Amino acid sequence: MSTTNSANSTTNHESQTFGYIKDDNVYLKGYSDRPDRQIGVVKESPEASIAYFEDRYQKLLEKVEEVAEAIEESQNKGSYLMKLVHIRESLETYNAIGDYTAVERRILELEQGIEDYISENRVKNTEIKTALLAEAQKLKDSDDWEEVSEYLKDLKMRWIRTGSVGEEDEEMSEEFDRCLDVFFERRKAFFDNERIINDERILKYKRISNKVRKLNYQKEKTPEMRQEVIDLQKAWKEVGVIPKWKYLKLYRNYKREVDIFFGNPEQSNDNYGSYRQEPPVPTTPEGILEAKRKLTEEVEEIASQFENVHLNNVKTKQVQWKKMGIIRNNDEDRLLNNRFHAACSEIFTHVFLENDAKQNFDGYEEKTGFEQLKLKIKLIKDSIREEEPKLQQIAKNIPQDSYGRPMFDRNEPSHAPVRSQYMNLLNVIRTKKRLSKKFQNQLNSSYNF
Repeated sequence: MSTTNSANSTTNHESQTFGYIKDDNVYLKGYSDRPDRQIGVVKESPEASIAYFEDRYQKLLEKVEEVAEAIEESQNKGSYLMKLVHIRESLETYNAIGDYTAVERRILELEQGIEDYISENRVKNTEIKTALLAEAQKLKDSDDWEEVSEYLKDLKMRWIRTGSVGEEDEEMSEEFDRCLDVFFERRKAFFDNERIINDERILKYKRISNKVRKLNYQKEKTPEMRQEVIDLQKAWKEVGVIPKWKYLKLYRNYKREVDIFFGNPEQSNDNYGSYRQEPPVPTTPEGILEAKRKLTEEVEEIASQFENVHLNNVKTKQVQWKKMGIIRNNDEDRLLNNRFHAACSEIFTHVFLENDAKQNFDGYEEKTGFEQLKLKIKLIKDSIREEEPKLQQIAKNIPQDSYGRPMFDRNEPSHAPVRSQYMNLLNVIRTKKRLSKKFQNQLNSSYNF
């Protein structure tokens, strides 16, 4: 025991401020009204035991400072508050020797800093959400259904991205959602009423067309009948607007009957005339989708084979496609549009690439298919390497997300032309990458390259 007592006296002299050894047990001295606490036992030697627990204290300090550094660098400082609380509460059971009062004070300072940050942010969040709420309140009674619908959806995303305002958050969110509900319920009621109005107008269009048709059945056309058709033409113009794809079918039937009545030779010949010169544009969603499936398959076949391509033929298909318009809120139509335009882009890019290869490589047309593919792959890769830096240059002044992609703001007028230029070049690069992959696959499958 004499050896131990001697060691104790030495160790107590070195660490008497924060810890000590008694009866081969290691103690942390009490702090902040807390009593002394046994934290371990002497194993190898008193000096080694004290050093071990002092080292644990240094690790505790390092952990606290790591959190402090992370808080300083973080954009979401509030997320570290509970971590600090957990570390502070763990001091009651953490076994080490050192200035626990200083550590606790440091943690409380960091907690206070975060609470101040949260308080300041809530002031900013309140300002932002107050402005967003004012916009929602102003727009809830708007009749600009399309533009305001998109704007309110964007407003909702900005609301979600904005942090809490504190106690009033729930009340403000409820009022904000109520404004959006008012607008979209009004929008739904409007379009429900529009459908009723459209049905009534369609019926009027059919009645006018049928009246002209009945007059065409008469053997002789009197001046009174002529005036009646003229009056029906005026009535047609006053019926009102209906969806384009529905109107087109009605208008063709009506115009055919009017032309027959007035003796237009192009229309009176077998009652159809020039309409047989081109395929009729479909007028129903089902017909439009069927026609688009056929056109998509045709251009994809051209893109995949690429033999004897006639660009006028492709351009004609583009015109036919454009005449059919789009079907709103239809996933298949959206998919077909993407496929059709992607295939057309590949065809035109491939034609340009062929011409470029002929100009840049002597005797290109006499080379083997293998050699031509290799040269086209080289041209594509070279052009992509030139264009990708341009893509970054275009959007250099636009904020980026965590993946380095530009975040264009629809509400910032200066972003619109930049976004258009960026997306055009991005689509060109994507088309070339698809072509490069196709050429490489063709090399692998056809030439075992």
